[in-house]
Amino acid sequence: MCTRNITKLLVLCAASLISRPVESFSSKKGGADNTMLPKLVVFDLDYTLWRPELYQLDHPILPLQSIKEGIGGALTASNEIVDLFPAARRVLCDLHQKQIPVAIASRTHLEKVALQLLSTIMVDGETSVANVIGDMPVIIRGTSKDSHFRTIRDRSGISFVDMTFYDNELLNIEDVQNRLGVHSVYCPYGITDKIWESGMTDFVSKRGMGSKRDSKRRSRKQKNNYNFY
Repeated sequence: MCTRNITKLLVLCAASLISRPVESFSSKKGGADNTMLPKLVVFDLDYTLWRPELYQLDHPILPLQSIKEGIGGALTASNEIVDLFPAARRVLCDLHQKQIPVAIASRTHLEKVALQLLSTIMVDGETSVANVIGDMPVIIRGTSKDSHFRTIRDRSGISFVDMTFYDNELLNIEDVQNRLGVHSVYCPYGITDKIWESGMTDFVSKRGMGSKRDSKRRSRKQKNNYNFY
């Protein structure tokens, strides 16, 4: 089968995996597995998952109040609303259902506020953003994003090639992708459905082509071994 046809099939596979319910992955007969998907999705916070950026908020910020039990976001002490982008809420809910781990890499200087927001804002009636993350790393510090990712790798045990990263700052995207090889997706206006699906499709397509190259290398190695005899 030619490379063009394989790539087309992988893109179609990615779209199918993204939209399918988690139950379809557990089927032993006829169901596609999710080994092509990332083992960890890492998000920036400010203007990637939520808006506004925390530095834009008036003070005081704390204490926070939940709006509509967290489904409407959080209200600051200065009566400003912080909430997830609509697509970000859908994405986090879907990742949680598919049991794909989520981590955070943020450079906000308001760590205490960010952590309280993660616990206050809900993705559905029962699950907060903090619940989605669980015991995966939440790295909030003013250092470079590549240092964030080294810490995330060390704490999670997940390799860079198995991660994907979404951030609204192009410098962070280039830093992480070029230095570490993490599949990184630029979302200048926050997570949208289009950006999310495009990023996941590209990840699956690249992983599929990598698997194809590995298969060819194994095949050549086997042939060389046979020639020895």
